[in-house]
Amino acid sequence: KDKVVESGSPAKDRRFSLTDNRTTHIFTVTITDLRTEDQGKYRCSVRTGLGKLDKYTDIILEIKPVFHMSRVTGEHLNI
Repeated sequence: KDKVVESGSPAKDRRFSLTDNRTTHIFTVTITDLRTEDQGKYRCSVRTGLGKLDKYTDIILEIKPVFHMSRVTGEHLNI
């Protein structure tokens, strides 16, 4: 999707953010206001200082609709 988020700099799209805990070696990427068009392939990568992306993992994000229904006991439910 070419929405680069790097540690220590803002993302091109404000809905994407990254927190980087360098002590535990864990980084977290968060997408807020998730949209159908956000679906697709993402690549998380780590630059080790040699000027290239040495470690990476591809992640496939699937967005599926969720239907929630509720009704009051004793009332009819039409679907």
